[in-house]
Amino acid sequence: LPIGIDFIKEYITSSNWTLDTIYPVLDLLSYIRTEKLVLHTCTKARNELLILCGYIGALLAIRRQYQSIVPALYEYTS
Repeated sequence: LPIGIDFIKEYITSSNWTLDTIYPVLDLLSYIRTEKLVLHTCTKARNELLILCGYIGALLAIRRQYQSIVPALYEYTS
């Protein structure tokens, strides 16, 4: 989890990142078992994962023209 999150955070700080590069990594992180994510030791990583999912999800919604959900995703992310 920390490796995947660090990769995504580092990658989106560059000027040439794309959703097509970030989304597969984020998708892989979504396979982490829930009982592992709720552990006290994963609190920070879990919160970062939720923020990244909300942000990337909003960008994907824009791309797929699901504008009605975008404000809620950005609000959740902020």
